[in-house]
Formats: sequence, C-alpha cells, structure tokens
Amino acid sequence: MDPPQDLNDAAYMAMLTRNIPGVGTAPVASTSVSNPPASDAGHITSNNHSVASTTLTDKQRRAIQALDAARHGAFFVSEGDEPFETAHIVPSSLVAATTTTEASTTDQRPAPTAAELLAILRDAQLINDEDAMDADCEKDPHLRDILEVPYPGAKELARTVCDLFNYDATSASKETSTVALYRVSLPSSPARIHIWILGWIDQHLIGLHTISIET
Repeated sequence: MDPPQDLNDAAYMAMLTRNIPGVGTAPVASTSVSNPPASDAGHITSNNHSVASTTLTDKQRRAIQALDAARHGAFFVSEGDEPFETAHIVPSSLVAATTTTEASTTDQRPAPTAAELLAILRDAQLINDEDAMDADCEKDPHLRDILEVPYPGAKELARTVCDLFNYDATSASKETSTVALYRVSLPSSPARIHIWILGWIDQHLIGLHTISIET
C-alpha cells in the first residue's frame, strides 16, 4: 500500500497533472479536463504562460500516443507501486509553433543535462516556488537498468522508448544519448523521488514520469 501523500506532495502532483488545451495529450484525447485527479489523469503537460498555444507535429503526436498506449498497466516498483504518466514539456526558450522541417534538425539532439532539465522544470512551473531553490536533479546513467527491471508492463515501455528515441542500450556514450533518466528530489516530499525519462522530439521534451518511493 502506498504511503499517504502529505499536503505539499498532493498539491504538487495536482499541479503536475493539469491539462492545458492545445498542449500535450489534449489534442490527442480530443477532450479537456480541468485539474483531473493525479491517479486518473496519467498525463503531464506544460506550456510556458508566454506561449498561448502550440500545434503538435505529427511526430510529437505519434510519440505521445505510443507512450500513452504503452504506459497502461505499467508500474514502477519501489517501496510502493506507482503508475507511469506521459510527459510533454514545451520549454519557453523555444518557439512553440515550428515547422516540421525546422524541428527535424534537432531529432538527434542529446537529452538535456541535469542542470538544464532542472532549469526547464522550474521555468515550466513543474516545480513549485517552495521547492524551486533547493530541488536536486541527477541524470542517472542506468536507464537501461530501469527499462529492464521486471515490473509490470516494463517490456512494452522499454520497446516504445527505444523505438521513439533510437536508444541503444549498449552504447558506450550515455552522455550523448537522445533519451535519459532523471531523478528529481524536492524538499517538500523527500521520500518521493520524481523519475523522468525524457528526450527531444521536434523541440519539445516528451517521455514518461513516475515516482520512486524511498523512505
């Protein structure tokens, strides 16, 4: 049984799962739900407030659809069983409305460094003000291990992630990988480590999010 969330953690997860029309999975699902419960939503979408809307490219839409299908029935097993959510982040420093041709030049762009991802999460308000200054992010080199752990649904998730990002688990150069695993810890909920698996797809960060409970 999962440990109960404290108020700070519950508020943070509610913020994570907000649904922004025109961003993330909203165009895919063709529905709009305001502030869905964290246990039911399964999606993290974020767009900087300076960008009114954005149009998904075909590649982004297919990636989100594939991840959304693969995550169903998959759980990350730590001291509790946590579901996976699809994640779609539009960094504010990038132009949201780009053409497919322009975006395609960044297809093989390496995943962000730990410092870069932390800055992106703060800027996208996926880390609240209380945690912003003292949040910690680690780029974990063990993505392959996470994908191979025999938790429920792991095989399909691994296949989808590898296909989307042309991820080679045998590559010696993990720093230049197009997808990476990140562990983000927040002062307000130190026992719940946020696990992000993210890579660039047409200038947007797309991937998965889950929680590792480590008491």
